[in-house]
Amino acid sequence: YALDEQHPYIKELLAYFMVPYMDEFYLRLARKQVNVGKITDFISLKEEGKEISSEYIEEWERRHDGMRKRYQDQELDSGLLEMGTDQNLDHYVIADCCNPVRGDEILAYSQGDGVIIHRTSCEVAIGFSSQHGDRIIRAKWSKDPQQEVTFLTSLKIVGVDKQGMLAELIRVITMLMKLNINKVTIETQDGLFEGLFHLYVSNTQELEEAIERLKTLPHVYTVSRASAKAQPFDFDRG
Repeated sequence: YALDEQHPYIKELLAYFMVPYMDEFYLRLARKQVNVGKITDFISLKEEGKEISSEYIEEWERRHDGMRKRYQDQELDSGLLEMGTDQNLDHYVIADCCNPVRGDEILAYSQGDGVIIHRTSCEVAIGFSSQHGDRIIRAKWSKDPQQEVTFLTSLKIVGVDKQGMLAELIRVITMLMKLNINKVTIETQDGLFEGLFHLYVSNTQELEEAIERLKTLPHVYTVSRASAKAQPFDFDRG
């Protein structure tokens, strides 16, 4: 199914699945987290002239407004980007599904009078490219940006569940690498820990240096870039 954001039923569709915005819907489709049969059920419901419950719509609007605020918090200055278009675009927003960092290969998805910046490897961006190619805009980072900015990114760190390990990781990230941490989620299982560290970096070089530095710590097995929406031990949660 090709889902057009301008379709008159799109608001009801997102409310039906309780998904706050189209990026998230495409991401769930790509991850096979949306039952395609339910899409057919929705189409049948609309063909019968039935409406989605107003309670669903109100709850969806509440979530949607919250997501818009999160987007506003991640707006970019246009001077950071070089866009392959002559359009007058007012908003340049970092997609929170893939959290691109300066230095990543990127593309832009046109949405109204603005664009959302994705990594080219992002599942959502790949879905957009195949279904709404006319809205994809070539984009790259400016060589000489007028604005210095940090980008929120996420690292997954796996290692031995050892006393004091979390404190050591935080010490290395904040004191030795001088990076700011936004949030930490950590869980233990069968003698291992798996932590998600959401932190701010200036570019991919700083990110790669952080990954290599953390890999050298005793009792750390792997360090890798993670989805902003990942959870520890996702592989055990079905």
